[in-house]
Amino acid sequence: MNERFQRAWRYASDRFKILAWACLRPWEIASVAFICLQAHRLAGKRGGRVRVLARAGGLGDVLWAAAAAKIAAQSSPKDVLLFLTPPSMREPLELAAPELKSIQSHLPNPYMQSLLRRPFDVVDLAYESEDVEGTHMVQSYLRQLGCEQESREFRWHFEDSSAPEVSQPIAFVYAGPSWRVRELPLETWQVVVRHLQQDWGFRVLQVLPDNAEKRQIPGCDGFLTALPLAKLCSLFNQSALVVAIDSIMLHLAAGTKAPLVGVFGPTLASCRLFETPRHQAVAAEVTCAGCHHRQPRLHWETGCDNNIACMRGISSDQIMKAVASVLAATRTHS
Repeated sequence: MNERFQRAWRYASDRFKILAWACLRPWEIASVAFICLQAHRLAGKRGGRVRVLARAGGLGDVLWAAAAAKIAAQSSPKDVLLFLTPPSMREPLELAAPELKSIQSHLPNPYMQSLLRRPFDVVDLAYESEDVEGTHMVQSYLRQLGCEQESREFRWHFEDSSAPEVSQPIAFVYAGPSWRVRELPLETWQVVVRHLQQDWGFRVLQVLPDNAEKRQIPGCDGFLTALPLAKLCSLFNQSALVVAIDSIMLHLAAGTKAPLVGVFGPTLASCRLFETPRHQAVAAEVTCAGCHHRQPRLHWETGCDNNIACMRGISSDQIMKAVASVLAATRTHS
């Protein structure tokens, strides 16, 4: 009896949330209905079907899911693909697939999916399905969509303004803030910044998503805050080097021409970086590394039982060796 009551309560609660959304955002309902009607008519002309690809989550999740959706749209020209995501994900969607039709709704994805599932084919690009085998995120999404795997690199859509003349090359670093289990101690970053300045002659700029003073690295030549994603891509594309922890900044840099060094602990580099000499990964040799992709997961964003050994075990020397390797490869292929 208790289980039946809980199911009934969940059903009623879900319908109430949908009703509340319908009452508060009638213009959004009209917009979604118009997009769906357009897609249905276009699919009828092509002799295909309408597929809704749904992905919420973090910026990086949506970025690579949209890239996979773009490839899926190109491989099935008769079908019409709609990408379902919250309005807050407009920037990554425009970077990855600006030509893709999208449904951007404030109604949480699961509820919107339930409304669209009857008339259309809905594919939920679920996090639980990705990364377990250590494959790149976009490859995992393509597999979920039934598409052939892509081995090439991807480039985001952004306006790359002409590079200004500078007296010294610029390197960007990103140290967070992020989940606590993905952050490297600031003392290690400070040593890395000093080496980049003294050994390589870089002007080092730190990227911060906001005024996060607690993550400012002492000794940096400057700080960039609150920039649009497309602007960051343009800056990375013109830079001599990007060094970043696993984050949206690393995903952005991976879709540009920037030489990139990624610092990994609970996540696997093979899920985030392409196999190219311009991309190098740094990770500690601990048995629990990459635990983010295990089922069940061995950590959560706030900490882990092993005192975040995967990040604490990374040294500045390891990072600088990766920097030297990336820069050597860049000069060889330039």
